[in-house]
Amino acid sequence: MKIKAGIILGVFALCVQGALAGVIIDGTSANGNGSFEFDASGDALTADGAPGKWVSTSGDLTIDGNVGELKEITSVFARDAVASDGSYSMRVDSGYNGSPSEQRGGILNTGYVVGADDEFTFSFDWRKTDNKLGAANFDVFVFTSSNDALDGTLTSLYKGTFGSGPAMASFVSVSLTSGDFTIAGANEGKELFVAFAAGGFTQASNTSPLNIDNLSLTVIPEPATLGLVAAFGGGLLFIRRLMM
Repeated sequence: MKIKAGIILGVFALCVQGALAGVIIDGTSANGNGSFEFDASGDALTADGAPGKWVSTSGDLTIDGNVGELKEITSVFARDAVASDGSYSMRVDSGYNGSPSEQRGGILNTGYVVGADDEFTFSFDWRKTDNKLGAANFDVFVFTSSNDALDGTLTSLYKGTFGSGPAMASFVSVSLTSGDFTIAGANEGKELFVAFAAGGFTQASNTSPLNIDNLSLTVIPEPATLGLVAAFGGGLLFIRRLMM
């Protein structure tokens, strides 16, 4: 009887673990390379280059029916010496260093499948790294695709624009909570993507570089789910007493 009770409690423990486990992106290579420290093989970067798991695009992308809203990303580039976590951060810019055809940023397919009642929290650090006047902006998108690929119909859960004028001495942290995300029917059952792209660069700062670092994306279950798990756990403890 004790063996049966142990099996039941073990299953319950796995249910609780599944309900509470929620890391989608962090600084590890396995969870999205959110600190941009690793290459495509999962090895630590030793020089500026492409961070693993993040990809470019073959042109502007349409999101929510807005043609070209997500600007083309021609290359993904991790740079050292400017970082809030570890040694590298991801560069976001448009035409930096006299190359107007090059637009840096990155898109990550997290592989996480969105549920109707998911509650997300998302944080990242960013910094503008030159002293040119004018506002240099970048865009952030959290979205899904109808076919889980970038050539599908893209629907956002969140999109925002950030930026600044003269250089900042340190990184600024952004924290988004569940109220910042909207889950539509088109998002349900689809894999979750995150994108950072060059936004509305203006005036003298149209080639200003920005750096993104220290990403964290988590999902937490709906409160009702936790209530059911707690109730189920109480029942199992009662069963365990009967079986002992």
